Amino acid sequence: GFDVDIIRAIGEAEGFDVEISNRSFDGLIPTLQAKEIDVAINDITITDDRKQSVDFSKPYYIAGLGVVTRADNDTIHTAEDLQGKTLGVSIGSTGEEAARKIPGANVRVFNAINEAFLEVQNGGVDAVVNDIPTNEYYVSHAGNKKVRSAEVALTKEDLGIAVLKGNTELLTKIDDGLAKIKANGKFAEIYEKWFGKQPPQELLQ
Repeated sequence: GFDVDIIRAIGEAEGFDVEISNRSFDGLIPTLQAKEIDVAINDITITDDRKQSVDFSKPYYIAGLGVVTRADNDTIHTAEDLQGKTLGVSIGSTGEEAARKIPGANVRVFNAINEAFLEVQNGGVDAVVNDIPTNEYYVSHAGNKKVRSAEVALTKEDLGIAVLKGNTELLTKIDDGLAKIKANGKFAEIYEKWFGKQPPQELLQ
């Protein structure tokens, strides 16, 4: 997906080959530390806790929890607008946790996020609370122009590319490559391909 395209473009800009190895999310940092892989890129939020174990590149995506509503719903623009609304979430997700903290919200839990997205199209829920990357992909690729991504970020997280702690040579190459593709337009082209819009300005700096 988006992550693979980004790391391939960085490799191209810096002149190194990229070989993709699929790993489970919870195994990424351990396999990096065991030197089985050189780079980990897969929706990894930059946190102080993780910085103890690995070194991170500059951010390549701003994630967090966002909101999807029907395209013709003009009542939701801020987090406060979600109060008292019927909200769709997927079971056990961070979206469910956040929705349950919203005053007066009627939370409807679905087994799969796609079911929640369909329900918002049908008017069964006012909004869906879910991860921003998934929201944006759904709106641009599967939403049939019936839904929109509301500019409500309930939480904000920077995603980074992880390397083994102390591997400054590789980290420098990744940061240089990332800066190059942000400057030459390749980054924006990949972002548009996956999310149907231009990247936010703060991400291009």
